[in-house]
Order: sequence, then structure tokens, then C-alpha cells
Amino acid sequence: MLLEFTVENFRSFREREKFSMLNEKPSEDTIFFNRTVETGFGVAPYLNRQACMFGANGAGKSALVDAMSFVSKFVRTSVSGANGEGIRVEPFMYSEDRKNKPSKFEVAFIYNDTLYHCGIEVSRDRVEEEWMHCRPKSTGRMRQLYFRHYDSETQQYVWEINSSLLKGERGQWRAQTRSNALFLTTAVQFNGGALNEPFEWLAHRFQFLTNTQIRSKSYTASLLDKPDRKKEILDYLYMAGLKLVDINVKEVKFDILDDPRFAELSQLLKASVGEGYNESKSYEIEFVRKSNDGELIATRIETESKGTQVLFGLIGPILDILKNGYTVVADDFGKGLHPLVLRKLVSFFNEIRLNKNNAQLILTTHDANVVDDIHIGYDEIWLLQKKNDLATRVYPFAMFNGQQEGTFCKKYLGGLFGAVPIVT
Repeated sequence: MLLEFTVENFRSFREREKFSMLNEKPSEDTIFFNRTVETGFGVAPYLNRQACMFGANGAGKSALVDAMSFVSKFVRTSVSGANGEGIRVEPFMYSEDRKNKPSKFEVAFIYNDTLYHCGIEVSRDRVEEEWMHCRPKSTGRMRQLYFRHYDSETQQYVWEINSSLLKGERGQWRAQTRSNALFLTTAVQFNGGALNEPFEWLAHRFQFLTNTQIRSKSYTASLLDKPDRKKEILDYLYMAGLKLVDINVKEVKFDILDDPRFAELSQLLKASVGEGYNESKSYEIEFVRKSNDGELIATRIETESKGTQVLFGLIGPILDILKNGYTVVADDFGKGLHPLVLRKLVSFFNEIRLNKNNAQLILTTHDANVVDDIHIGYDEIWLLQKKNDLATRVYPFAMFNGQQEGTFCKKYLGGLFGAVPIVT
């Protein structure tokens, strides 16, 4: 589970900004509606199951999601680049003194009864610094696993590797780590021992749900070939308001080269789009309902409303997220859904029978109606606002102590808490 994420000098972030799932003193509503998890760690006793970020268009919500995604992807793929290849990182663009400084990220999370805290500093040329600490629940002691820092004077890395905690070919891990790759990723490629678990969480359990994935509908469709999964999906759709008797799915071959729209692209785009998509799977999907006279009627998903199609695309990923206890970040979550359906999807993360493995949902949205006592509470709201220096600030709604009574939606849209567009 995610505790905190910190970013500095990345895209619209100039100074160090922190987003947190830590809830030091949960409210009665938060506990009653199962919106927190008790961790067993004194330094982080409670974590929220969900959080919601609000802000005007261009305030930096997507930039924060991209910062999280950058870390996860870099951990997962940094060894795949060529030696000397640059790192695709975007420092704060509105200040000359920041363009040549490294972007900095920190992530604190809990996985398998151990609290990890790691930091990464990267420039376009190299990894400037990298470190990781761990605190097992069994001991309660925070210890350094490794530290790596680039010394610009000697043009060499300074290393500290904890030999008592990291068993294995440490010398080989270090020797094989390129300047544009992470030690964490490299070590795991060579059976990294105690580093396998933090790598697993950062690379695979810290997930991101994009609108492109949802619109494809393919993932949900691919789960329907197993009767038990189909029943689960039908049940979840029913709880979200879509009353279906059955779903018919037929796998069809889809060759993008046969699509007439593909012929209209430039040669460069053809090469980019076509790679990896040639002969990919596609599905014909039909919803089956029962009419008033008992007749079964099948309709193609393309004839359904956009909101219904979005809901279908979301159900499959949400089902897997809940089953596996992932932390998922969803930008513009629920776009196109009715507010009541969005609330219901969020509520899945609060229901113990559905969320047995403590999955977390972090979403950005413009729908302030999702905030209420049951679904998203006041101690789970984060606000993002871009100031006059064009840098994004991140602040918790909890800082507005004493102004939280009444309807959040009306007060937020009225500008009482900032993080709204100035419309004239």
C-alpha cells in the first residue's frame, strides 16, 4: 500500500510537493465506513483506501499522475535502454535555473509486512542518486539497503550497499548497473534477493488506469471466457446499475493493416502504430437483457451509451485490482459516468467483502459530488493549484480545519478552498 509520494522539479512541479495516503487520526466516519486500513506500523498507523485529487484544468493533476507513472515505469524498464542513452525525464519548464537540475522522486509503501522508503534523482544524462530503506514490522527498525550517488568532481559513483541485508552477487549488480539505469532494476535482473519485493511493488503493484485502456473494453471482454469470472463481472455490473442477464463475447481477428483509417497515416505513424498491434485480439460484445414478456434480447455494445461502455471497460480492471490488492492511480476517473455510478465504483474499495486485500484507489476527477460521508471523506481529499510562478502546489483539504461543515461540492466550486479555474 502507498504511504507517500514526493516529487520535485518535474513538469509543473518546481519545489518539493508531497501527496500522502497516511491518516494519522481517522475520523469516526472514516473508520465506520471502512475507508482506512490499520497497518501495525507506529510511524504510519492508518492508511486510506482511497484518495481524490481536485484542481482546475492545467493545475497539475495529470502531472502528478505522470510523476508516479514515471517512477513505476523507470523501475520496470530502466535496464532495457542502451548504454549512453538519455533518460526521458521532464524537469520544471518555466524556470531556467531548474532545466539542468535533476528531477527528484520519493515513494514510501508497505508490502508483505515491510515498510519501504526509496528515493530516485535523475537528470537526462544519468541517475544522479538512488537509495532505499526498509523497516520490517517484525523489528520496527529502519535500515538502509543501499545508497548510490554520482560525484560530479570525480565523475564516479559513491556506493553504500548493506551486505548483511542484501545477500548475493553485490559486486556483479554494481558492475552491471549503467549510469542511465537503476541499481534496483539491475540487481533484480541478477536475482536481487531482498530487492525483489520492493521491485515487485513499484513495477507491478503500483498501477495506472488510463482512458485508453478503459475505452478499449478488451481487457474486460478477455475475462469473460471463464464462467466464474463472467459471474463476477455480471454481479459487479449489477451493483453498479447495469442489469444484464448475460454477456456474449466472440473473439475476432483484428489486423490494423486492414483498417482503412490506417492507410491515411503518414509512414512514420504507420510504423509506430502498427508495431505490436498487427493481428491483435479484438472482440464482438453483446449485452443480453430480458424483456417484460420474458424474451432474451441481445444488443451490440456499440449501440449502448458512452457511459455504459465506460462502465464495462472499468469493471474488468477494477475486479483485478480488488482481487490482487493493487494500488491504482486513475486520471480523470469515471469520465462519462453518472455521478451515482462513480460513487458506487468508489464504494467497492470500502467494502471489506470486495476489498479483502486492501487495494487502494487514487483518482483525479472534476466531479465534486463524489465526496460524502460514505464514499470519499474530507480526510481523503487533496487539492492542486498552479500559482503565479506556474508551479503546482499540492495541499490536503484537512488544512481547512473548521471550514469543513456543510456541502463540500458547493463550497469547493464556490472557490472557498482554491484549486478551481478562474472563470469570468
